[in-house]
Amino acid sequence: MNVIRPARAILIVALAGALLPLLLALAGCAEDRPVSTKGPRLTEVARYGWAELADSNRPLTALERTSGAGVLGLPQDVEEGPLGEVLILDGAFHKIAVFGPGGDFRRLILGGTGEGPGEFLRPRSLSLDGDGRLWIYDQMNGRVTRFDGGEPVGQFPVPRGAIVSVVAAGGVLFGNRVSRSAVDVVIMDTLGRLVTTHAEPHSTEAEPAISRLAALGVSAAGDRALVGYHPAGMWSYLTEDIGVAPRGQPALPPSPPVEYVSAGGVHGRIDLAEPWQIGQLPTGEVLLLYGRRNEEDVLAMPTFTIIAFDSAGALLGEVPTAATFGTFAVSRSGPYVYLYEATPHPQIVKYRIHLPERPA
Repeated sequence: MNVIRPARAILIVALAGALLPLLLALAGCAEDRPVSTKGPRLTEVARYGWAELADSNRPLTALERTSGAGVLGLPQDVEEGPLGEVLILDGAFHKIAVFGPGGDFRRLILGGTGEGPGEFLRPRSLSLDGDGRLWIYDQMNGRVTRFDGGEPVGQFPVPRGAIVSVVAAGGVLFGNRVSRSAVDVVIMDTLGRLVTTHAEPHSTEAEPAISRLAALGVSAAGDRALVGYHPAGMWSYLTEDIGVAPRGQPALPPSPPVEYVSAGGVHGRIDLAEPWQIGQLPTGEVLLLYGRRNEEDVLAMPTFTIIAFDSAGALLGEVPTAATFGTFAVSRSGPYVYLYEATPHPQIVKYRIHLPERPA
């Protein structure tokens, strides 16, 4: 039988009393640590977008008040400028709101509503080229407008077809066009003249009732486009005259399209996983945002996941997001991504993405 001497017992009690606060503090810190560091994860860095005009820390001009200044309605696209500014294309207020890197509202690049020079009806995408020119695609007006120094300096109609977005890369413009069963990308010069088209380089079983769309993005160097294919997880580089063979791997096991009937009585079929946006980090990793639909309610907004690949196409992992509507951009200056989140009010949120290290 072991007997603890009184002096030792007093010492143990004293040590326990001293260590207890430390143990509790360590336990609290453990709750803040990520559950696992094996796969990609996101940590929030900054938010862009006001809840109301009263959020301004300076007097607003009459034009800023009329246009909502830093209040966002429906962020359609986002770009990171060369000096860290964040440019947000707002489809509700027909403006480009410019924020500083930390979230402070700086200015508006205002188009306005209409069909006149620089005005918008349904702006869908914005893209900054290597010369700092801003290209805005307006789907309803069927045209691209070029802004330089915040002013519209030219515009041109896009080729016929249901183009959804336009990006600038390598001195030309790429547009993703809705088509039946295959990815269709149109390539235009900076005057809007059609150069060529790009079809999906790998064949799948024909599904004539499905309208499929490529995810479009730009390489970190800005010299090539990135194209995300079906099934979600396949992607390739694309230039004006050549497309590189697809890389990556499907994000979901192959499955047949799901039948649906819209509220207007239209019958169709839709894929459960679709590529929405794609981009490349300055370190070479390619990030693909895809939407995963609920088979029980395929017309509801999908949930969005980022799937990461190294530059050769090897899978690095996936991370779920709180993204809304698939608005997404990848930073060319660091390991950051931008996502649109509608709660508690429309904002673009900047996250640092932590990727697992690959063995040497």
